[in-house]
Amino acid sequence: MTTNDWLSILPPFAGENKKDRKRQLILHTASVLFNTRGPRAVKLTDITELLGLTKTSLYYYVKNKEDLVYQCYKQSCEDLSTLIEQAYQEKPQDFLATLLGNFIEFWASTLRRERPAMAILSEISTLKEPHRAEITEKYVALVVRISELIKNQTNAGFFPRTDAFSTAHSFFAVLQWTVAWLTRGRLDQTEMIKTAAIDLIRNGIATRKHPLLDAAIELDTHTGLGHFDRAMSTDEKLVSFVQEACRQFNTKGYMGTSITAVSEKLDVTKGAFYYYVENKQELLVRCSTYSIEQAAHAIRWATENGSDGLEKVYMAFSQIFAIQNSSAGPLLHIALTYDVNEPDRSRLSEELINLLQ
Repeated sequence: MTTNDWLSILPPFAGENKKDRKRQLILHTASVLFNTRGPRAVKLTDITELLGLTKTSLYYYVKNKEDLVYQCYKQSCEDLSTLIEQAYQEKPQDFLATLLGNFIEFWASTLRRERPAMAILSEISTLKEPHRAEITEKYVALVVRISELIKNQTNAGFFPRTDAFSTAHSFFAVLQWTVAWLTRGRLDQTEMIKTAAIDLIRNGIATRKHPLLDAAIELDTHTGLGHFDRAMSTDEKLVSFVQEACRQFNTKGYMGTSITAVSEKLDVTKGAFYYYVENKQELLVRCSTYSIEQAAHAIRWATENGSDGLEKVYMAFSQIFAIQNSSAGPLLHIALTYDVNEPDRSRLSEELINLLQ
């Protein structure tokens, strides 16, 4: 979906005065851009040009782009908190399914331009301190609140006994990923998507209990290196660079990771590093490519060895989990593909889509 498609018709904005409505317009436009391009690829001039504002006018509402991302993410946390409380009040005995359904309806209303856009919390790690700490705290508070409500309903006999925090964390990730399932071109399928998503929450994807506890994992032919040695071949050195870069990108974000930090961790000079990798953007592309190749290997192996669809899915997930926690990992967090420049981002996105079909 293009930015122009999102902004061709603006949603209604609430507010007691013109200033409040203009601030909502700025956050809406920024959220659309962040969701479609990723925060790093967005410039303040993109927003001023779209809205016909001067930089001076924009700076009346935000200090800089960092502040703009922070404000968008802060508003998203407030919206999500409201959705959580409303769902619990609406149907406490089935609030997870209710919350998921309400979130899908919320996103559908955004796509229909009935309300301002929400920025998906995909790149909290790109924020600088103290913004990163504050938004992280708000994000964790949302997960903790869901886990508290799960505990309440478990004690009341509505939910089975489980690790409430782990369940809440997994659910929250699923919640935000529903935006990838529902696009403007699929708005007529909103009810079907909502029904399918709620069914997954209530019943899972398998009807039999513990069907595949003994599924085999194969890492023999695709084991990573996990270290750096000057006696390695060029290809092996590149894998070491990529693995350490994936680790740092995942924990620090793209903006927080530097070639210097990766080099120092591997005890390699920057000059030697630049002999193999031209810049940080190329390193990110290599990390993305490596991660997709690892996932593709896992899926191919599961497809060849699984006996039915469920077993193939289980084996693919188990293999990817094993890779992530082996010397072949870590794999790059998928949200970091937002930080890849075009045309590489489109190419990698297409590879991911083909991989998942």
